[in-house]
Amino acid sequence: MTRPIRVIHLITGLGSGGAEMMLRKLLSRMDASRFESTVISLGDMGALGDVIKSAGVPVICLNIKNYFGLFSGFAKLAGILKAQKPDILQTWLYHADLLGLLAGKIARIAVIAWNVRCSDLEKDNIPLSTNLARRLLAKLSATPSFVIINSEAGCQDHKTIGYHPRRWVLIPNGFDTDKFRPDSDTRRNVRDQLGLTEATPLIGLVARYHPMKGHEIFLGAAREIVRIHKSVKFVLVGSGVDGNNGPLKSLIHDLGLNEKIFLMGYRENVSNILPALDIMSLTSLWGEGFPNVVGEAMACAVPCVVTDVGDCADIVGDTGVVVPANDRKALAAAWEKLLDMTVEERERLGRLGRRRIESRYSLNYVTEQYERVYEEYARQ
Repeated sequence: MTRPIRVIHLITGLGSGGAEMMLRKLLSRMDASRFESTVISLGDMGALGDVIKSAGVPVICLNIKNYFGLFSGFAKLAGILKAQKPDILQTWLYHADLLGLLAGKIARIAVIAWNVRCSDLEKDNIPLSTNLARRLLAKLSATPSFVIINSEAGCQDHKTIGYHPRRWVLIPNGFDTDKFRPDSDTRRNVRDQLGLTEATPLIGLVARYHPMKGHEIFLGAAREIVRIHKSVKFVLVGSGVDGNNGPLKSLIHDLGLNEKIFLMGYRENVSNILPALDIMSLTSLWGEGFPNVVGEAMACAVPCVVTDVGDCADIVGDTGVVVPANDRKALAAAWEKLLDMTVEERERLGRLGRRRIESRYSLNYVTEQYERVYEEYARQ
């Protein structure tokens, strides 16, 4: 019997970001009889390391914390690659792409693949090291065997800055529609916890606290819509979105929204929250390629209002509303459009959204795309 294809996934860290979550989901579905996977984190175990390890996938942490630890971490990485001799080195995110390419070449790894996960990064709003890495990667982009991209917008953006790989492989994010699904019990439990009735309109934003995520736009639109729909409430979920965030709390107070906003902070499993929403919003200003939370909400049959960034418009299609980025009035108007619908009309939109995810972005289908390209290159 042919041995399994050995794949090492090198990633910048194992926090709760979209790339990390996609890696976890991918590893949970890959055929272990055909693929032998290992994860190497440039950082520590983060939020997902133990989850991945508990699923039977080895996790190695280089614990690179600063530039002083970079050289020893790089040497350790090259040593691991030489010892394990993977058939494929799959890197995730810019810094892993760069270090993985260099260490992979030293270790003579035959197939090195990058995985690009974002689009439209604004130079003034990203760390200098990330911007420099991205520019250097553009010059080196013909070196890896292929580059996986999760969005058409991300592909076009990286072409603009000079990426010219031998081959682009477009594989969108995938979603577990058994885990992310409509759930009346979850809806009722969340609303009970928040003290809301079934009829209370609830709009959500699931995003870490960062300027690119547009929390100020969301809250500005919230102030607009409460003048029309006085019973509407809002829930904000994500790292840094909690009662310890002084600037966020001050903004909510200044906008007169103290009684309207629930700050839930980081939640490991948003599938326990999304079914409680009537509308899910993504208000990002830039930087998105294929945002996971949009697909997750749609899988839960929650209509979405999203800004026109990355591939959001294509993901949502005609099952939700797309608005310009950085436009709180347009966002409020889109919410008003959905809130003015009957419950049955919103539920119909939600069902259409779920069917769109099932037909175009199921986790099984996406996993098959990864497996297919890995087999193609490993068996050459």
